[in-house]
Amino acid sequence: MSRIRRAARTIAIVCAGLAMTAGLVAAPANAVTEIRCQLGISFYNPESDTWIVSIYAYLPTNHFDGVGYVVNGARIELSVWGQDTFSDDFLFSAGTYAGLSSLNVTEDRIEVRAPLPPIFSDSLDEDWADSDEIFARARWVDGDGGTLQTKSNVVRGSF
Repeated sequence: MSRIRRAARTIAIVCAGLAMTAGLVAAPANAVTEIRCQLGISFYNPESDTWIVSIYAYLPTNHFDGVGYVVNGARIELSVWGQDTFSDDFLFSAGTYAGLSSLNVTEDRIEVRAPLPPIFSDSLDEDWADSDEIFARARWVDGDGGTLQTKSNVVRGSF
């Protein structure tokens, strides 16, 4: 066999192998595109002057991609804020949740339920007047540093 034929045959075999391998490459993960958050403030205890605060945050995604995000360093950061006309006041951090022990991955979402320890009224009293407007902020940070952020519903009351 001539050298040209041998080289052509080798090139054809390599190209065929590459073409077959390309079909085996996994599809990329579906990127999460939104995060949702809900704040609850309930049950005032007058003896200790505390409130029960809970935050629920989740990202719609499938189970396979959700596990991939979580085991590769993704996290959810939660904080509580007071809503004002010109700028919002940071009140306190509600924690950072990462790993399969903190983040729950279901068939259709990554979620965190954050029931906080009792919160003193002073921590929620963000306006001089009797009416306070409180919301939570949820921030998603994936393993590559990409972020998504959202605000929860606003809870109004006199705290």
